Amino acid sequence: MPLESTNPNAAAVEATAAPKLLTVLMLAYLVLDYGRPQDVVPGLGAARPAAIVTVLLAAAYLAMPRYWVGAKQFYAVWAFVGLLAAWVPLATNNFYAYQTFLAMVLILPLVLSVPACLRTLPAVRGTLGFCVLLMTFQASWAILHGGRGTGATLWDQNDLALFVNTFLPFAYFFFRVEKRVLRKLFYAAAMVVGIAAIVATRSRGGFVGLLGIGAVMWLLGAKKIRSLLMIAALAGCLALVANASYWQRISTATDSATGTGRIRLESWKAGWSMFLHNPLGVGGGNFPVKFADYQDRYFQRGMWGRMAHSLWFTLLPELGVPGAIVYGWLMFLNFRDSFRMRRLGRAAGGADGALLSALGSAFLASFAGFFASGTFLSVLYYPHYWYLTGFVVATVAAAASMRPG
Repeated sequence: MPLESTNPNAAAVEATAAPKLLTVLMLAYLVLDYGRPQDVVPGLGAARPAAIVTVLLAAAYLAMPRYWVGAKQFYAVWAFVGLLAAWVPLATNNFYAYQTFLAMVLILPLVLSVPACLRTLPAVRGTLGFCVLLMTFQASWAILHGGRGTGATLWDQNDLALFVNTFLPFAYFFFRVEKRVLRKLFYAAAMVVGIAAIVATRSRGGFVGLLGIGAVMWLLGAKKIRSLLMIAALAGCLALVANASYWQRISTATDSATGTGRIRLESWKAGWSMFLHNPLGVGGGNFPVKFADYQDRYFQRGMWGRMAHSLWFTLLPELGVPGAIVYGWLMFLNFRDSFRMRRLGRAAGGADGALLSALGSAFLASFAGFFASGTFLSVLYYPHYWYLTGFVVATVAAAASMRPG
């Protein structure tokens, strides 16, 4: 089945170039969120550049309705935000619920403006390539700073590994379709630096995510032997930069009887109990507030404030069955469209077809890395997956006008 744009003015959208102002603000937003110069340039953070660009991007987007792109994914995103809003007056801790709702609202300008800005497949590739560049910067920083990024959702080692796993697949699949030598070398370097950064983080969840990415990259590769050789080369890079201490830490990833593995498992048990007692949820950001009411006797003291350390065990207790339905719907739509990109790309052929197929494969591998790593982290409200949703919608809209040949 071919991809179809759900924008009622699709023909007009396809024929109209993206406004430069909106595009510049979108790229500035990405720089501030993923490059985070405000964390490393003295005094810049005091000027609140992220807040300023967010307001300007939202205003520019709202002022340009002719560029809006509709999609079922956005209905799911709005439904998710609506659930968070509904819980603000109802949750035990209204402030935490409000902060969680506000955090989601602040990422909406980027999510919605991505398909408004990226009208063609090369534009989608260029912006995702820019994200790979920002990932390479953060990965390089992490290698030199004990596995940590510069700040916010990139500072913690586990969070940095999750971020790298989210964008590493785009470097791999763009490398495979890129014809220009310099860009090919850049994507190759980005993969090597990204893998080295994951080792530097010593994140077991990051390693699990890397395994998931490798499996999907091989399964989706058109030429299995070539794909296997490339993955083997990346595994060789991993082996070169990882020492015995790293492998000793990774070997404990399956240990659920002691240490952090046991603590995480007990947290999940508490989260499941919280969900069973509150099938409609307890409200955004309120898992830590309610944790002490459901913790097991394994914990020898009250653990108020403990996070779930899992995307799924944040989703179920905080937003319940309605949240699980909405998030599951969004996942289905993104996976469905990614598989359709691959099919349409193969049918179309040519450079655009190869790029579209590569994008579909990259999205699927990225989802694998994000969800595999996110299973062990409280990242439900992190921006990465929501941004990817905007890129999926943009790719669908850009591909809607493709013709086989």
